[in-house]
Amino acid sequence: HSCPNSGLAAPPGLEAYEPVRPVHWPSTMSGSSLEELFPLSVAQQSADKRVLQLAQALPEPKLGSPEMPTVGSAGHSSGVCRPCAFLHTKGCQSGENCSYCHLCGPGEKKRRQKGKREWQREQRSWATLPGNWSLFSHSS
Repeated sequence: HSCPNSGLAAPPGLEAYEPVRPVHWPSTMSGSSLEELFPLSVAQQSADKRVLQLAQALPEPKLGSPEMPTVGSAGHSSGVCRPCAFLHTKGCQSGENCSYCHLCGPGEKKRRQKGKREWQREQRSWATLPGNWSLFSHSS
């Protein structure tokens, strides 16, 4: 199946689907079934069809490659990595087995620490309201 006016064909093995058509709300609820009011979603309609998942389609980068130089670099693209403190100063001795990220820039560790301190400071300022009213006190 080709998309209209685009000239692009659907990937092999994947069926094109029709979008869910809008349903008009009935004037009375009597005689209306749930299926009429809430048609199946596209995902439910095509549950038996193959689904392309990007994470499975892209190959995992090889450990030691520029895309993933260390074990700790695995979460870099999603922001859940922890920067290596030694890489940009005296050099990291752990190599590929380093559990910290070697993709983060030289100032990343300090920048994250500063952000964490600011967040903690803001949380403390919100924890106590003016007039010694604490959000967490349970006075009766």
